[in-house]
Amino acid sequence: MLKTILRNPFVGALGVVASWLWEAFWLIGPPVGVGQADRKTYLFWGMVAMLVCAVQAFGSLLQKNAILNAELQELDNATPIIKPKLPGAVHCLQVWQGPHIVVPFLRIRFWNDPPASHPKSIGKGVRAFISFFPSGHSVPTLELPARWSESDQPDVTKPLISTAPLEETTFSFGESKTVDVAYISSVDGGCYAWNNENYKYPMFQNPSHRLNELGYVVHVRLRGEMLDATFRFTFYVSNGGFVFTQPSQR
Repeated sequence: MLKTILRNPFVGALGVVASWLWEAFWLIGPPVGVGQADRKTYLFWGMVAMLVCAVQAFGSLLQKNAILNAELQELDNATPIIKPKLPGAVHCLQVWQGPHIVVPFLRIRFWNDPPASHPKSIGKGVRAFISFFPSGHSVPTLELPARWSESDQPDVTKPLISTAPLEETTFSFGESKTVDVAYISSVDGGCYAWNNENYKYPMFQNPSHRLNELGYVVHVRLRGEMLDATFRFTFYVSNGGFVFTQPSQR
């Protein structure tokens, strides 16, 4: 109880006001029977009381300000920190697409690495969007919502069902997820961007996803609750495979 009172700045403020009234009372003039020497003593102790109350009030305010700053800092840290999982965030994986068909897939892996395990540091509702810029160009030739490798495959027997729910994922503390970027077809050797729409086409060859240039700068934008970050890397096709760089934040 005593600590609560001492930490309350209003107690010090009331003490200062009371000290002012005390000082004013004795400055106006002492009552009958009180000498000049006694008045100086009362004024001195009134001044001491006023200083003590002022220090208590300001000290309490400074302590509260420090607590609020700490809470604000905690809130600033309570955000998902999703970044490329280095080393080898961008990588190529050989994937089976048939009994005797293996094709190279270009992918990028992310993980959630917040400074504190705060409930608000979980990455919720995270979606990825990919833009393909031909090397040397500032305008993308293809933009599309990305596919998370860990998500379920679309049900091609029900083409009218939206694939939008598959485009959203959650990152828990330290959890990693992978975005599919592109693959090289075993049918025509062409490079195609990859997402859930590819499942609707024979041998996954979505003609609108064809990437005809040899090299691209790829921007991967992650959007979610308290999250908006873009990463970029480059790749080009050589001898039926991918040559690529590791990501940097834009």
